[in-house]
Amino acid sequence: MMFIRNGPLPNDPSIEAPQRVRKTHKDPETNHRLAKLPIDSKLKMNYEKQLRNATRRERAIERADNMSDVSSYISIPEEEYEKIIKDHPYFDRVKVWLSAHTLSWLTDKRKQLRTRTRDSDDTLNNAAPAQPLKRFRANNELNEVDPTIRPFISFDQAFLDLGLHGYNVPLALFTNKNIDFLNNNPISFRRTKISHIAGKPQILDLADVMKKMRDSRDAGTVRELELEHFEWIEATENFYAYQVSLYAEGTDAHEPTFYRKHFGFFENQVDSVKLYDLWKDIELEMHQKHQNKRTNFDLFDYRTEWGRVKSRFNAIGMRNQKSHTDSPPVSSSNSFPTGNKDKGSRIPCCIICGGAGHTYLVHDDNTHGPPKWATREGADLLHPRTRAWICSYWNIFSTCSKKCTAANHICTLCGGPH
Repeated sequence: MMFIRNGPLPNDPSIEAPQRVRKTHKDPETNHRLAKLPIDSKLKMNYEKQLRNATRRERAIERADNMSDVSSYISIPEEEYEKIIKDHPYFDRVKVWLSAHTLSWLTDKRKQLRTRTRDSDDTLNNAAPAQPLKRFRANNELNEVDPTIRPFISFDQAFLDLGLHGYNVPLALFTNKNIDFLNNNPISFRRTKISHIAGKPQILDLADVMKKMRDSRDAGTVRELELEHFEWIEATENFYAYQVSLYAEGTDAHEPTFYRKHFGFFENQVDSVKLYDLWKDIELEMHQKHQNKRTNFDLFDYRTEWGRVKSRFNAIGMRNQKSHTDSPPVSSSNSFPTGNKDKGSRIPCCIICGGAGHTYLVHDDNTHGPPKWATREGADLLHPRTRAWICSYWNIFSTCSKKCTAANHICTLCGGPH
């Protein structure tokens, strides 16, 4: 039977003697001195022992020596690990000395701690309080917030390591909500090893991070095109601060300088907020172009791209104007507009799923399949995330005689403004 250790120390049973009992130093003075060491020193010494154990195993196998193939670790009481569990900056400092076994143990302990906290909260909520619960803190305990000062945003070192090793982090991850989620869950994400860099450092697995953020209610969207305008402003400010922190030159470095001009161009345009839905995909396109090809900021190119935004806006205006012009006048002898004689021969098409043979008013997910993008509530078509109203008339006839905004004229099948 193999010796299994269930505690936080690595599980390194002896190959030659699986039943070997761990030994400690026989000298009480040595034991006393080791117990007085801080936990980071103990972790470092155990990490070095783990490396030596691997070497000793290889020597024992290659040379068939009778020497012991493992060295006992320094015992660390579980109470000393509490600081690592609760203090994120301290964890970042000592995580290089933690084995995979210890990291897994810490993750389980953190989950248990959260479960106990929720259970205790439920118990307190269910119990009848002896005194009325205070809804607010006393006035002398309230923290005054200066609305003129932007809240301080910090980045976890694991998040910074992505940029330091040249990884392109999506802009959507830089909203305040997403950064807070990343800072609060540094050890919950999978790590991946960079084999082509000396030392083979381990960094966050970006795909795993985005998957867990999509599955969590505590995180926001991870797709750039789903950002609202205020979220985009928030993310660009944090992204710029992130870029500044990556370079020793700070704001004078090339990347922060580029992004200051790049984001500023779109943010400072006239009607930038009003036309946001028309230019956000263009901004993303130019952002990704810079990341892939390291392009410089060329004002002429940006003005050319902004021309595309104006063309889109003008096309929408002309389409709306044409719909008003083409509407037949209503006279007393003709109370209703003239209908299309071929209307009865047309095959209806659903603007929710794109299927033929039914309209969106009778669309059923179980019968006709799931929606392509927009959702329906009664006769209303809605944005799947913001629940904003979408013009069905524009989607069916490509024109609209109503006083809709550009935000209401988006495709129900893909969410685009075409």
